[in-house]
Amino acid sequence: MRNLIELRGQVGEPIMRCWEEMAATLKSLADGADLVFTGLNFEDAAANVAEYYGIPLATLHYFPLRANGQLLSFLPAPLGARQ
Repeated sequence: MRNLIELRGQVGEPIMRCWEEMAATLKSLADGADLVFTGLNFEDAAANVAEYYGIPLATLHYFPLRANGQLLSFLPAPLGARQ
């Protein structure tokens, strides 16, 4: 089990480093922007930057990924609500 925890750290470290670099780059690019526009893959980092600067965030959903009433019509309305 200890070995798995160590491996997780080794795998996660480069990912976190890249994430921090990407967020820093986005932060510098968004300074003075009217809007932060992102796709789903980087929505979390973009949301943080948009909140930091107090500017709107728009996300392009280029394929259905989140649950909605048309995609999951068998779910109760609150769970399959359109977004």
